[in-house]
Amino acid sequence: MIERRGATRVRFESQVRLRAGKEEVEATVDARDISLKGMYVQTEQQLAVGTVCRVGISLTGSSSRVNFSVDGEICRCDGRGMGIAFDRLSEDSYVHIKNLVRLHAMDDPEEPGQR
Repeated sequence: MIERRGATRVRFESQVRLRAGKEEVEATVDARDISLKGMYVQTEQQLAVGTVCRVGISLTGSSSRVNFSVDGEICRCDGRGMGIAFDRLSEDSYVHIKNLVRLHAMDDPEEPGQR
């Protein structure tokens, strides 16, 4: 399969929380990969393509924890989860995700710089 994504993507093991719709539906999902343009989440509960959502991401280190949110839209669904395209990144979210992608790309010998 030809890879069409231009952004570097890495494995990202964490819990994220999605809020979508008028009723603020929440689901906890595992993130499979993330880039500055979006992320893929593994979950049995799926939202319809085109659904606008807010993704709460929690980064936990050995001595600290960082929580931030990103606005996005469900751009695809498959049997294992959903792809979320980010609409806007705040300056803080941009920095956290950029650093996360850069650090994981350097640490993972199986992940080339561009997939």
